[in-house]
Amino acid sequence: MARKVGLIIAANPSTMVNLARAGDLEKETLLRDLADGTLSDRFDIPQDVRAALKSRIRKRYPEKVREFEEIIRRTGTLYPKDFWPSGWRHRQLDGGQRRRLPASFSQVLPAARRCATSA
Repeated sequence: MARKVGLIIAANPSTMVNLARAGDLEKETLLRDLADGTLSDRFDIPQDVRAALKSRIRKRYPEKVREFEEIIRRTGTLYPKDFWPSGWRHRQLDGGQRRRLPASFSQVLPAARRCATSA
């Protein structure tokens, strides 16, 4: 929780929208893991990866859990737009074309600034 998201790279904006929606579907698991300092075994994560992450995830974050519970109480959902700061950057791998982000993007992700790229 010490680091903030600063850049997301995906081949298609729908990847980020789907990731955000999956996170919302698993919000109870996320809150439990944040409260307990665990990584749920509901997900198929190799043991060597779990072992490498163990020291990073063992800290508990009760204050974040309370904050997220309040967001869920207010909105019924827990999307990145609710807890990521606006102004983060995204890079869409779009073959150099400047496509508009779909409307569903702003429903789940905070306002973003597009990274400048060189062709």
